[in-house]
Amino acid sequence: MIALATPCEHGNRTKAGVDRKGKRRWRCLDCGRTITDDNYTRPLGDMRIGMDAAESILSLVVEGTSVRAAERLTGTNRSTICDLVMIVGQQCEAWLDRTMVGIRAPEIEMDEIWSFVHCRGKTARQKNYGPQSGNVWSWLAIDSSSKLILAWAMGSRDQRTCNLIMRRLDRAVSGNVHATADGLCLYASQLVRRLGPRATFEKVWKTTFMERFNLTLRTHLRRFVRGTNGHSKSMGHHAAMLALFLAFYNFCRLNTGAGKGVTPAMAAGLTDHVWTIGELLKAVARKEDHESFKEEQGGHAKAMSGVQQLRLPREEMPSLRERMVTERAPQAQENRRAIQVTDEEIPF
Repeated sequence: MIALATPCEHGNRTKAGVDRKGKRRWRCLDCGRTITDDNYTRPLGDMRIGMDAAESILSLVVEGTSVRAAERLTGTNRSTICDLVMIVGQQCEAWLDRTMVGIRAPEIEMDEIWSFVHCRGKTARQKNYGPQSGNVWSWLAIDSSSKLILAWAMGSRDQRTCNLIMRRLDRAVSGNVHATADGLCLYASQLVRRLGPRATFEKVWKTTFMERFNLTLRTHLRRFVRGTNGHSKSMGHHAAMLALFLAFYNFCRLNTGAGKGVTPAMAAGLTDHVWTIGELLKAVARKEDHESFKEEQGGHAKAMSGVQQLRLPREEMPSLRERMVTERAPQAQENRRAIQVTDEEIPF
């Protein structure tokens, strides 16, 4: 709602800066009165960069462009680009936790993708750089039918990071879930512990949809490309960039695997149109979403604030287990065993 000192019914207005609280002000060109927009929010926090420039920069970095290349293309200093990625990425992380709630996903796949921050794990141990450098594993869970990324976590390949993604996955999905993963046996014990009897787990040799998303991730994020100097230099920027890309992937990027002309969020029934980066920036910047997220950080969210959840009708898809897993004996004893893999066991 726009508040006026005196009423003004004219529509010919121009920007007139902001007040001391950061709210947008407008000046009427007909009567000269100043108008203050009480509901105006600053999507980019204290940054002075314009929304058009921010959209251009973010559209480059989520399509595989490095920070320095984006600096050359847009004329924006690389420090400003890094600050923009950090602010928007943190907003996307909180917004995704608020939005990915109560989604029907009967078949999901889980996997981890390797990357590093500052240097590889062996070098970080030799030079004693500390826990903020070295190997980093990004844990991901994808819906096999809609290709929606339901939950994610970043850290080591250990039980602590597994607990984090399982807590997010428990909030994200509703109903019975059949999960598949390869290799790491932490999934079996933690999935049953967190989701209870509504979840079943099966170990397979290859998670097709998850591996395809890993290819998308490595081709769209410069920080994940092997054999380059575009890797992340700080853990905070690494996590922020991943959260930004996951929000872009779910709501803005078309995915032919989910359907013709739809995004994963559209296929899952979370929205009815393809979002622009500008729409995403405005959605993740809503203060009420972040305040509600902080209050419910330790529990289950009861409602969605960031985006209206539209349950679009879709046909029942064939079971992934029937299509991909035909004759595999259950390995219950092995699945119960939790193995913590160290860096020395990782062939990199």
